[in-house]
Amino acid sequence: MNYFLLTFRSFFKKGRSNLVKILSLSIGLAAGLILIYKIAYELSYDSFYDHIDRVYVIQTNFKMGEEANFDVFSQTSGAIAPTMKKEIPQIEAATRFTYITNQKSTINNINNKTNKSKGYVIIADSSLFDVLSTPIISGNPKDILSRPGTMLVSEKVAKDLGGNPIGMTIELDHNPGKYVTIYGIFKDRPSNTNINFDAVISMPTISQFIWDGSMNWIGNDRYRSYVKIVAGSSIKNIEDQMFQMLYRHIDPQILKDSSVEIRHSLSPLSKIHKNDPQIKRNNLILGVIALLLIITALFNYILIVITTLVNRSSEIATYKCYGANKIELFKMIFIETVIHILISLVIAAILIIIFQDFIQTNLSLSIINLINLRSSLIITSIISIIVIVAVIIPTNIFSKISISSAFRKIKINTGKWKQSLLFIQFTSSTVLIIILVVSILQYRLMTNEDPGYNYQNIVYIESPGSTTKQREVLVEQLGKIAGVESVSWASVLLFYPQSGNNITLPGQPKELFNFAELYYANDSYIRDMKFNIIKGEPFSKEKSAPNDILISEDFEEKLLNMTNWRDGVIGKTVQTSEKGLATIVGVYQKIRVGTIIDEDIRPSLISYSNKVDRYIFLKMEDMSLEKQNKISEVISNTLKSENFTINSYGESLIKRYNQARIFRNTILAGGIIATLIMLFGLIAYITNEISRRSSEIAIRKINGALERDIVRLFIIDIYKLAIPSIIIGAFVSNYLSNQILHNFSKKIAVNLVLLLGCSLFILIIITFSTYLSCLKISKQNPSQNL
Repeated sequence: MNYFLLTFRSFFKKGRSNLVKILSLSIGLAAGLILIYKIAYELSYDSFYDHIDRVYVIQTNFKMGEEANFDVFSQTSGAIAPTMKKEIPQIEAATRFTYITNQKSTINNINNKTNKSKGYVIIADSSLFDVLSTPIISGNPKDILSRPGTMLVSEKVAKDLGGNPIGMTIELDHNPGKYVTIYGIFKDRPSNTNINFDAVISMPTISQFIWDGSMNWIGNDRYRSYVKIVAGSSIKNIEDQMFQMLYRHIDPQILKDSSVEIRHSLSPLSKIHKNDPQIKRNNLILGVIALLLIITALFNYILIVITTLVNRSSEIATYKCYGANKIELFKMIFIETVIHILISLVIAAILIIIFQDFIQTNLSLSIINLINLRSSLIITSIISIIVIVAVIIPTNIFSKISISSAFRKIKINTGKWKQSLLFIQFTSSTVLIIILVVSILQYRLMTNEDPGYNYQNIVYIESPGSTTKQREVLVEQLGKIAGVESVSWASVLLFYPQSGNNITLPGQPKELFNFAELYYANDSYIRDMKFNIIKGEPFSKEKSAPNDILISEDFEEKLLNMTNWRDGVIGKTVQTSEKGLATIVGVYQKIRVGTIIDEDIRPSLISYSNKVDRYIFLKMEDMSLEKQNKISEVISNTLKSENFTINSYGESLIKRYNQARIFRNTILAGGIIATLIMLFGLIAYITNEISRRSSEIAIRKINGALERDIVRLFIIDIYKLAIPSIIIGAFVSNYLSNQILHNFSKKIAVNLVLLLGCSLFILIIITFSTYLSCLKISKQNPSQNL
């Protein structure tokens, strides 16, 4: 037989539903395969370095006081990495770096203000690329990073600065008046990395930008440190030597007096990202969604193939009459299936290209970045399995068709196969719809939840490079704008996790606990953000001194548990590890520092300052565009610069939940696609059942059955499949939903009411679709089917 010719002819034969089954398979494959590519991409993080199996991250493990377990911190003090290289023979190379700021800096050519770029800037050792290998385009990085006042930039930054920036002197917007010269260019960093930098300044330049703690053994643990070990080395042995090294260079009594224990450990760089609990849970959920989409699409394809069996039975019997055996039938179905799947893959590729902007927005990466050898091998394996399953099941059924049954028009019963496939589709759709509802409700909770302070109608202004004097003038001018109710300032934004300091009592070496440092703010900030002062008094411009502090209620609770202060904390003096002595003037109700996703659960502290700080906050009557334009005009005229941003506090907070929004949208797309495919399968199933039972329906109508009785007949049959599958789907989605919600410090309750509500909604969709599918046959004259 000419199998390709037969397949071509079958495309145009009536009753084959080729368009529906290929289109539904294409949609399911497009969505499922993209998610699999995304998972493979996540698993490939930081795997591109040379000798990656020998590259490790140095982590700090510490505990304070009576804490039972060590906390793990991914950064170290400055002296750890270079000393390991000197004193531990199994260390082939070691390096460390620190970010100048946690935000992108604007890199300006001081001789041509139009040439500028934006990126993350680090200060690093000359050994940076010995450990974190990166292709170099120009310059000798070891030489460049060994000298003060020098730097390398990425290919992108070089292009932004004019293409050939070698010898160019630059200035960073966050560090005006500090100049560095570019002497080298490196290739742009891959996107699948947690080590992001666009420019590297030499470590000997550090004191020009920040305090030089590069050889500290304790404290100032801002450095990201990495080592490349000698092949075959024992990690346990190296960690033992790290412990001995630490206590050779510090006095153990200092830590003992402070009630602090410190040690260091190594973790494989290639596993840091994929072993992150949140990443693992997200990959699990995305993997389940991808699997459900592919299974739903595949089984829908097979279901439609089987439902067309009645129309193909005579054709199969004819082939048998001419001597076709089971192997030849297998070849025919195999060729047909492969061609259908190839067409589906082509359509899937077209769909991915059409919706690439949506995919990039909702997966946070481009399509090009998704494609690599590992993901392609996984996809090839999945497609191979799809082909095998899509061939074996129909071939097995077709081979059992007898010649006599086909030509005597005996109805062929494939009910068990069809019911099983439909059952799986119902279950898959239930899981995805319930997970979707949970994600929507959780996102709504996060974006509307009260963090303990009020940010309504608050905007904040950032002006990198501005001086304190300029900001003081700016505050005065902003206060004159109509519609600005109040102007305040603070050091930090509360929706970010903060750096920490330790608290001690004056004259006592023992460190009591670590807290989230909110640094400085003025009295208007506490009032405008509506901190709830539950004891003492808020800051006051007339009364407060620079060493006055407000503490959170859990800060107070910890202090009282560790001291014998029976008269409370108000008026007491404490000492912080960074700012020295301070007087407690008030206690505020606990606020959320960070977000529900990355909440900083430590107690917090904020100090008074009358100096205008980094962030200026405006409390507005309303957020109209006209007022925002006026604010922008005043800032530009006052600073004589366009280097500033005006942000809505509420909108910035919501942006911190961007990953949760992306995750919700991914599930939304998956849920819609799975439901559509399920409905395709349901309609095909009912259509086939109507054809198979047409005589029975006619007899029932002759005997007095009404239209509603015929519809009820099919709905009851569908319920026998739908209800058990929905129950199973609800159980599975309950488990997966709890895995999703594990990422959040505050979460919705996945209870019986929610599960029942979603299940009822799915059952209504199935009922309505069944009703519409049965409507035509229920109104037909019974004589047409006898």
